[in-house]
Amino acid sequence: MGTLTEENTSKRIKTKNWDIHYHEAGQGDPLILVHGGGPGASGWSNFHPNIPYLSEKFRVFALDLPGWGKSQAVKYDQRDNSGVLAEFIEALGLGKVAIVGNSMGGSSCIRLAYERPELVSHLITLGSSAGVPTRVRQLKPQLIDL
Repeated sequence: MGTLTEENTSKRIKTKNWDIHYHEAGQGDPLILVHGGGPGASGWSNFHPNIPYLSEKFRVFALDLPGWGKSQAVKYDQRDNSGVLAEFIEALGLGKVAIVGNSMGGSSCIRLAYERPELVSHLITLGSSAGVPTRVRQLKPQLIDL
């Protein structure tokens, strides 16, 4: 593919509930990169320096969650980041994926791994809250035994 740019990796997919913009590069096992929630955050802004290296071994997806980047606009109370991730993985038929989340994206990935463990093979978070839903604390207290 040559040099990876924002333009030549840019794609869109319409899932059941979302219009998602993402960047794709490489071949191999799927690796999803999920951005944080800071001003101007997007898959490209958070991860573009990493994509060329990761795409040498993986099929990399850096998506823009709805409300960020070039994905559909949503109101705060309409956000369902873990649901977006699940629909994205299923719409592309990726099966189990490795997923990396930065800050808010990491929290969304943790929630996805809890809600839909059959979709996640590996989970890496960067600067993410390890907040565990009350329901998990009640069911599995060993998860929060730090």
